Amino acid sequence: MSTKEFRDAVANAKPRPKGVKVSSNLYRELEAEDAISIEPFTLWGLQTETFRFDLPAYERDIYVHVEPSFNDHEFQLPPSSN
Repeated sequence: MSTKEFRDAVANAKPRPKGVKVSSNLYRELEAEDAISIEPFTLWGLQTETFRFDLPAYERDIYVHVEPSFNDHEFQLPPSSN
């Protein structure tokens, strides 16, 4: 399976998710396609360097969490994005 199902789900999500959970396999494939970058995120979106963390992001603005319990190309969008 390719990353197409994930990409389509994110593109069709209303509202656009701020974060997603993905399997390690899907993460590696997205990374190989240069769809994952490391971006600065802050707590609650605060404009401050004090609470800034560099985290993996999809399309530069969606935080990506690798969920070890997910299999193959499994992913999960937030309930508010369905």
